[in-house]
Order: sequence, then C-alpha cells, then structure tokens
Amino acid sequence: MQPVERWLLSLSDPLGPRGGRLPPLAGFAQLHTLRALADRHGVLPAVLANLRRLRQEHPDSLLRASIPEQTAAWRAFDQAADTRLAHLAVMALFLRHQALGLLAALRARQLPAILIKGPLFAQRLYRPAALRTYIDVDLLVPRSAWDAIQAGMTAQNFRPHDVSMKYASGYGEQAWTHPGHPGCSFEVHWNLVNSPTLRRGMSVSYEDLRVRDDPDPLGASLSPAALLLLATVHAAASHSFDKLQHLCDIAQIARGTAGPVDASALHEMTTACGARLAVATGLHLAGEALGEPSCGELCRQLEGRPRRVLIGRLITVRTVVRAQRPSLLGSARRRLFRQLLKHG
Repeated sequence: MQPVERWLLSLSDPLGPRGGRLPPLAGFAQLHTLRALADRHGVLPAVLANLRRLRQEHPDSLLRASIPEQTAAWRAFDQAADTRLAHLAVMALFLRHQALGLLAALRARQLPAILIKGPLFAQRLYRPAALRTYIDVDLLVPRSAWDAIQAGMTAQNFRPHDVSMKYASGYGEQAWTHPGHPGCSFEVHWNLVNSPTLRRGMSVSYEDLRVRDDPDPLGASLSPAALLLLATVHAAASHSFDKLQHLCDIAQIARGTAGPVDASALHEMTTACGARLAVATGLHLAGEALGEPSCGELCRQLEGRPRRVLIGRLITVRTVVRAQRPSLLGSARRRLFRQLLKHG
C-alpha cells in the first residue's frame, strides 16, 4: 500500500491507532489526501482523533519536513479537518432529530418501522456516537405495511424522490425528501437488499431481523446478531465493501460493543437469509483490516473455517482501501462478488 493508505488503515479504528511504525508523510499534500480519503471512507472522526494522539506522542516525526513547514502544514490541516468535522456533526444531529420525529409520527399511526444503520449504529456501536458519521437516514418496514407507510410519509410532508434505475420495478426501497429540509434524505426499505437480482440469492426483511419491542428507536430493538447481519449485508449488497466505515461497524459489533453476539442466532438468521458469503466476507475483512480477533472467532463459529481462498482472492483489504479511487481491477472484483451473492 502507499504511505497514505497505510496511515488511513492504521488510524481508522475507533479504539485507537493500530500498532506498527508508519512512514512519515511528505507535507501538507499527503495530509490533505489522508483527510479526503478518511472523509470518503466515513472514518474521519476516528482518523483525526488517532492522528492527534500520535502527534502528542511523536510531535516531530510524523511529517518529513522542517519544523516551520510542519507547523504550517498542521495548521492548515487542522483548520480544514475541524471545519468538516463540525459540518458532519451538525448534519448527524439534524438527521437524528428528524428521524426520531418521523418514527414518533409513524408509531402514532401504529405503523411498524425501525431505524437501521446511521443513527442506530452511532448510538449503539460507538463511544462517543460522533465517531460514526452518516449523511442520510434509513428505515426498514414490513412489506405488508408498505402502502400504509407510504401514506404516513406523505402525511408528514415527505415526497417520493425517484431516480433512474436499471430495472423498471422490484427494488426494495423508496427514497424520500422533505421540501422544508433541503439535503435531508430518507430511504424506506421493505428489504435490506435493494436490487431485485441480488435478492435471488440473499434477502433480509423486517421479519428476518427478529425485531424486539423497545420504546426507544435507538435502543435494543435489534439484537447484536441482527446488527451484525444488517452491517455485513448492507456492506456487501449495497457497497460491495467500498468503505472502511463498514468494516469498523462490523468490528465494533463483533467486539461486543452492543452486547455479546449470539453465534447460534446469527447462524440461523444468516442461513435463512442466504447471507453466509456476505457475513463471512465482512467478518474476514474487518478482522484483517483492524486486527480484531473476535471477527475471526465468529467467522469460525459460523463457517467451521473462514473462506480464506475465495475471499482472499476476490475482495481484499487493499480492495476496500482503494475503492474510493476506482480501478478496472477493483470494479471487476466487485462485479464478480455481486454475481456470487446472487447465487447465495
């Protein structure tokens, strides 16, 4: 990996920087690249926190430049990074507020809906929650309640936002916007796997997650096993593992941040949903990227042995790290991976 990529991977863990000596960066240009990549991978808060910790421990050895040049580079870096961090924090607070208000309105109509990803992962998986950024809100609902949910969204002044898609119909989600809240995007899913072709091999519905009754929308309505299924399938089906944020989510769940993962329940849900490849790949990549042994242990409990040959040759940690700089080889790997998902 390039030096900036090694820094990104080392600093992305919300628990702190990984061990090992890193090569010094060559001034502000590489610092800027690191900040931009961390932002695109959704791990900017952790990268900044870990980088500042290293700066305190090794103040003069992180940049290959003179002391005056280092001072100027860090000043410019901190200003840009803090501005972006503040923007992400404000966006998350706003979206969280809107999400809780919408859920309250749907519950008042006795309509079943749960938050997935974004604010839910931030609340249950990260300390502090601001370490997990998000730029939209996702809800999962039973398909049987789809028409009633659509009416409920309209009653709250949300409007459907249709985009051009490959197929005419069959998608498992509908995007919504609110005219009074520009930039506020909500996606309502009746299946976590949006693509109708991917659902031939893998499908995760509201019922598959074994939703528990909980008055708090950000509480324990989903078990740790359900959270892990949600995180891995989302990373595989919607992104083909193109962000380090997804691997951090998976590692945090495997670490027991939301409570211990019941491997037996996870195995049952994974098998029923046809998600064994997605879950095994997510655990393998998170374990490799963040050096987290609990990911490998869970993978062994689910699979008997990790699918090292298949996974290692197709989607690698390097593939994930370089996903925000698309390449023909990386795109080909992801297309093949999606084909495998279609066959369960």
